[in-house]
Amino acid sequence: MIRVMTRPKWLAMLVLVFAVAAAFAGLAQWQIDQAVRSAQQASQPALGPTTLGVAATPQEGLFDSSVGRTVSFEGVVDPRDIDIVTDRLQGTDLGYWVIGHVYVTDDGVTDWDGRPRSGHAPSLAVAFGWAATLDEAQRSADELRASISPAADAEPAEFQGRLEYGQAPSPPAAGDDPHTIGQMAPAYLLNRWAEPGPLAYGSYVVLDLGEADRAGLEPITVVTAAQDGTSLNMLNVFYAIEWVVFALFAFYVWWRLVRAEYERERETALAMRNPDERVEEEVRMRVLRRLRDERAGGTGGAGSGR
Repeated sequence: MIRVMTRPKWLAMLVLVFAVAAAFAGLAQWQIDQAVRSAQQASQPALGPTTLGVAATPQEGLFDSSVGRTVSFEGVVDPRDIDIVTDRLQGTDLGYWVIGHVYVTDDGVTDWDGRPRSGHAPSLAVAFGWAATLDEAQRSADELRASISPAADAEPAEFQGRLEYGQAPSPPAAGDDPHTIGQMAPAYLLNRWAEPGPLAYGSYVVLDLGEADRAGLEPITVVTAAQDGTSLNMLNVFYAIEWVVFALFAFYVWWRLVRAEYERERETALAMRNPDERVEEEVRMRVLRRLRDERAGGTGGAGSGR
């Protein structure tokens, strides 16, 4: 076995296996580093308030560090797009959100040319507040529509709230009104708005009570949808273990190939020795028969030798 292992081709393949295993070990180390870094980030205190433009950008994803962060911006609400989202938990109570559409005219980083009618202001979904029943939510939505000026004529106002991940849209359940909104999904809301902006945020903002306070809504209590740090760390650890297993498997494959060649050569050698062994056995049997006949005193010994 050692003789086969030390052949040049298998030594060269062993070097390649070491290189592959080293790459897998590097990936395992990277996963461990990611796990440690995630744990460190999870233990850090939440970031302080900032402007919307620092925490989010239209048409782009949202970093975990921005989720749940208080942001401020200026914009104009389009009263035509005030709507209701069903099945919203407030603690343990199930109720409704009254939501809307804001043209962001100034996100603290970019001044989007002042007014939505300029054609440059991006669209942002916002949640005004929570209501316990559908009737209360509809009444509050009607009050907001009546109290807010048309977007084309309104002056930008200042807003502040918590930035959250946009949810994925899903079809309503069987038997429900097909126009019912069940998720805070900006991608879906964009298709419902009367005049969406040329750009849109994939996230949404839960507004601090302002206009909504006069409409009889309650402040929304939101549990940030960011991933749990411990789960993320364990996922990285599992990936690291997988890379270590892959590295060990590379050595196992090399050993199996070497062993297969060794066994193949041994079987070939045995097959080549078998004819000689059969001839030797035949000669031995003939000699034994001749000796037996001679001892018996028979005359057929010579004949048996023919």
